[in-house]
Amino acid sequence: MELAIVGADGRIEFRIQRELRNDNAANRNPHWSKKHAKRQLWLRSLTNALVIAIGYDRARDLLVPESGLFGARGLRVQERRRLEILRLVPSRRHFVKDTFENLPWCAKELRDAIKYTGLIRDDSDRWTLTTIDQDLSQDGRSWTWIAIAPFTLEGA
Repeated sequence: MELAIVGADGRIEFRIQRELRNDNAANRNPHWSKKHAKRQLWLRSLTNALVIAIGYDRARDLLVPESGLFGARGLRVQERRRLEILRLVPSRRHFVKDTFENLPWCAKELRDAIKYTGLIRDDSDRWTLTTIDQDLSQDGRSWTWIAIAPFTLEGA
């Protein structure tokens, strides 16, 4: 299940029913095809959520051709963005223990997918102020919540 909300202020929120996992834990260097397939899943989820939320025509204007949406004609965002990612899991047993290294790596393919939508210019610190956290899910399922907003100095 994919949900999206687009605010008048340019803030976009996604709620995707998929666990944000670090597949590098067992294998420090997974094959590029596994990373690519995971990024494509996230990209399709983000694109589908936007099409459902705002309609096909508006999504085509918002997303760039690299998003994979047929007829996409948007332009890549050129301003710095705030990117918030929240990993929601059913119990504390599912928490990522190493929040310094492994938690950010859980979101690598997701951040790459967001870049391919054109909603951020790049996932580097120069173009995004990224926060990644984890919490318990209210419904006992794994979810990923993503918010992309224009960068402002207040609250930074």
